[in-house]
Amino acid sequence: MMNKRISLFSRTESCHLRCFLLVFLIFLNGCSDDTTSPLGDSTSPGSVTDLTVSSTTSNSITLTWTTPGDDGMSGKASQFDLRHSILPIYLWNWDLAMPSDGEPQPGDAGGVETFTLSDLTFAPIYYFAVRTGDEVPNWSDLSNVVSGRLDLSTGAIFAWGLNSWSQCDVPAPNEDFVAVAGGTAHSLGLKSDGTIVAWGYNLSGQCNVPTPNEDFVAVSVGGSYSAGLKSDGTIAAWGSNQYNTCDIPASNTDFVTVACGIFHCLGLKSDGTIVAWGNDNYSQCIVPTPNTDFVAIAAGRYHSIGLKSDGTITAWGDNAHGQCNLPSPNGDFVDVAAGVSHTLGLK
Repeated sequence: MMNKRISLFSRTESCHLRCFLLVFLIFLNGCSDDTTSPLGDSTSPGSVTDLTVSSTTSNSITLTWTTPGDDGMSGKASQFDLRHSILPIYLWNWDLAMPSDGEPQPGDAGGVETFTLSDLTFAPIYYFAVRTGDEVPNWSDLSNVVSGRLDLSTGAIFAWGLNSWSQCDVPAPNEDFVAVAGGTAHSLGLKSDGTIVAWGYNLSGQCNVPTPNEDFVAVSVGGSYSAGLKSDGTIAAWGSNQYNTCDIPASNTDFVTVACGIFHCLGLKSDGTIVAWGNDNYSQCIVPTPNTDFVAIAAGRYHSIGLKSDGTITAWGDNAHGQCNLPSPNGDFVDVAAGVSHTLGLK
């Protein structure tokens, strides 16, 4: 009787063990890397090879890529898995990258997909990669990895220092500026739409931009006057005209830039010549000969600077502080600037 009980127990235990092993094998099969579907589809979709950043804003990045197929480059795939990270993406850290929400459904192979990720505010630069899946799902290899940098330029002006006439209080809306200029106690900002905004000290009307306030492409500021270059090559000047700084010489055309000193003004023509007007107590308005081949200009209080196309600088006017004594070698300069009584050259 004892032997029968032992035998019966062993057969029951053996049955339980076989059931357990069967379930365990099924479980292992489901967890394996074998992506063969019950229908026999083991071919992965094609990989994206041309993932590209097409545009950026201050908090979004738009991506485009060519649609692969369901089996290689044929058929229609079922899904995309687009991920981003602040670190470069590889297969080993794919699961750590942030999944996206709302990726497009794949179209026909060879089409173009576009997707915009918004609310990207954690870091200035992001990395992106995408994988393609079919209905199994079989997953493609990792796409090429691209990076995109948020466009954090807002066109805002920051101003600091002496603010006795509110010259540092930029009017709202403080956005879309493309150029700035500062005078003794007033400021100018050029907007992307070609209009000028002026603020600060206005006793001489230096902040009263003449009408029509449009089509400006550059701005400059003197002591108590302002100037703007129009897209048609003409210069408009307003404010204090004590030294005729607002009287643009004829013909007022073909200018490519303008530079205001404290009491005099320079205009560079498209033919490389300089026109100067205003206070001339130190001959700062008498351009040295040959008056040709200039590509940039700057004006100080009583001196003037011109950069030649060969990289040399010409300086004239007041030299009480050596501001017109050019260092040697005088060459390879690419830009110039003038302070009240000093000069700068960029090599």
